[in-house]
Formats: sequence, C-alpha cells, structure tokens
Amino acid sequence: MDQILHAREHLPVYDVAGPRDAFPIVLVHGAAATRKMWVPQLEALSEEFRVIALDLPGLGPLREQPFQLQAAVQAVMESLRQHTHDRALIVGLSLGGYVAMACANAHPQEIAGLVLSGCCLDYRGALGILSWLDSSLVTILFSVDRLSRMQAKALRSRFPAALVEPVLSRILVEGGATCLP
Repeated sequence: MDQILHAREHLPVYDVAGPRDAFPIVLVHGAAATRKMWVPQLEALSEEFRVIALDLPGLGPLREQPFQLQAAVQAVMESLRQHTHDRALIVGLSLGGYVAMACANAHPQEIAGLVLSGCCLDYRGALGILSWLDSSLVTILFSVDRLSRMQAKALRSRFPAALVEPVLSRILVEGGATCLP
C-alpha cells in the first residue's frame, strides 16, 4: 500500500494502493467491520487499479465519531478526489452499500458505477420497520466488540481455520474489535 492517511488521533483512516493513473475503485466496508476487511481485494486489485479502502465514521478507528450518512459520503468523496481525477467504481457491502448509493445519488458525475452487496434501495413498510427495530435492538443489546466476537465465532464454525484466521486478524484486530476470544 503506498499511502495510509491518519485521523486526528494518528489512527489510520484509509489505505490507497495501485498506479495513480489507473481506474479507481473505492471499497466501503459494512457495519462492525473496518477497511481491513478489504485487504485481500486491495492486494489482488492494486496492480491494475487504483484502490482506496476507507474507514467510515463511527466504526473502527473512527468509532468515537457518530455515524452520519452525509459524513460517510463526504469521507468517500474526499478520499476519491484526493487520489484520482477519474470517475470511480464504488464497491459497498451492507452499510457500505448504502453509503455507495448515497454517493452516487449526490455525485453522479463522479461515480462510474456501483457494486452493492447486502443492501437494498428502499426499506419501507413492515420490512423497513423490522429492519430499523432489528438494528436498533442489536446496537442496544450488543457492543461492537461483542458483535465482532459473535461474527468471528460464526465464521470459525463454518470455514477452515487456514481460511478464516488470516481474514479475522485483519478485520477484527487491526482497527476493529480490540480482542478476539
């Protein structure tokens, strides 16, 4: 990675890799994760593309800041503008997908396309109420560290250690949860 920018407390905010003149891809993580979830993709794509993986406000090293969609959009767009002059592909997972959609809505001239997973365009009616209640209850009942430990346990129960442990060490330890069981 050729650059890591830092927050006010000298914590990493985003990683940038790949040729400066290459087509840009911005990777936006989901809730209860950090930019480190994208390390395998960043490494695999950075020889051909300019890849930016950033931490969203309210998560990882920025967990002391409140999450606000507009602030997340601003963080994505600032990282994009600082590291490329081209329209970018934004890849968003879960919460990152919502941020990507908001970026495309607010700045369509700067976005070449979206790759979205684990999100939808419109939660209304009963599905929207259930989703809001679910996310509200989960955040009230469980800390980020506990959610991270639960995710780690679920991954460990489904996949071989050789596959899971390197990924978990990057996602959960480097800027995510502070400990693992």
